[in-house]
Amino acid sequence: MQKLALEGIEMTRITVVGGGKMGEALIAGISQVAAQDQLDVQLGVVETDNMRAADLEARYSARQVTLEQATADSEILILAVKPQSLVGLGKQMRESLTSDQVIVSVAAGASIEFLTRAFGDQVALVRAMPNTPALLGKGVTGISFASNVSSEAQQLVHEILSSVGTVVEINESLQDVLTSVSGSGPAYFFAFVEALAAGGQELGLDQETANTLAKQTIIGAAAMLELTGDSATTLRENVTSPNGTTQAALESFAASGLTAIVAKAEQAAAHRSAELTGQLLEQIDQ
Repeated sequence: MQKLALEGIEMTRITVVGGGKMGEALIAGISQVAAQDQLDVQLGVVETDNMRAADLEARYSARQVTLEQATADSEILILAVKPQSLVGLGKQMRESLTSDQVIVSVAAGASIEFLTRAFGDQVALVRAMPNTPALLGKGVTGISFASNVSSEAQQLVHEILSSVGTVVEINESLQDVLTSVSGSGPAYFFAFVEALAAGGQELGLDQETANTLAKQTIIGAAAMLELTGDSATTLRENVTSPNGTTQAALESFAASGLTAIVAKAEQAAAHRSAELTGQLLEQIDQ
């Protein structure tokens, strides 16, 4: 099989373990990059639901393989499974993994320490935290590398994860914080849209109209943030006329402590992420 190259880095076989929503997002992104750049990728998926696997193969040419086949044949293994499944995967895979392979975990709370204990230090390990907009190629993924990941492998992982959006490399000590901002952030956004629509209904709008106004307002605002190049602060100031309606609303937010409310929510999410890490470490010690 001809080698493929992403930005000058050669590889052949990538397998995604887990064909759920995040697994599909990664499969779709990798498949799209390979098609656009006419690269020869052998893309596999480990998925126990045969109907789901068949659907992924039909749409993205991701061949269904067993975990044993994936472990033996893949240069890159992306673990898109629930955190509690990782200990079992480690027991099944550890003895067959080699120093030529890279494991990328996208499971919440799965620290590099945990991954090393589960999969061994002979394999290059990457901790990644994408968010759900990756399903649309609009995600952001925070990545941290174990000390044994080569510069070539780091570049390759960047290229793979860039297929579903923006990639930000951070110190692993900040992964819990990143989870609280971008990993959980889309849910905060959706909760705000729900609240915006509910407020409109309380003021007399019917449900459909309130939902449409809230949704399209947020979509338009997000597009301005993306396309104008202006900061959120600048855009907020531009729409806030002195003594106008927007200023009245923003002053109400400030009086209610909006910034503190959001910070407290982020602290709760970060704390929970750290708890998950502790639980995984306890699980592997059992």
